[in-house]
Amino acid sequence: MRPDLPVLPRIAAAFAALSAMVFAASPATAAVYPHAEGAAVMADWVVLAFLVFFGCALLVFLVAVRRGYFTDLEAAKYYLLTVDEPDFYTPDWIKEAESDAERE
Repeated sequence: MRPDLPVLPRIAAAFAALSAMVFAASPATAAVYPHAEGAAVMADWVVLAFLVFFGCALLVFLVAVRRGYFTDLEAAKYYLLTVDEPDFYTPDWIKEAESDAERE
């Protein structure tokens, strides 16, 4: 592996090579099972779709990690505490009990 290349092009090249191998193997495995009446072809497309979606999700995840979208997640949660919005989640009877306790 050459260290002078950035990481993202190497990942993209590896993903392209893996995709080419999967596309090349699909017709070969479908021809092995002629008695399955298309069941093997359907299974091959399901596996192929899974691999393509998994590869795309992995690529997006690696780009997000590389750009730093997952850094300092601890501080990001405190912003939500500063948002002023109505409380739709606390039941009314709890609010009434709290207001009664404050009056006493």
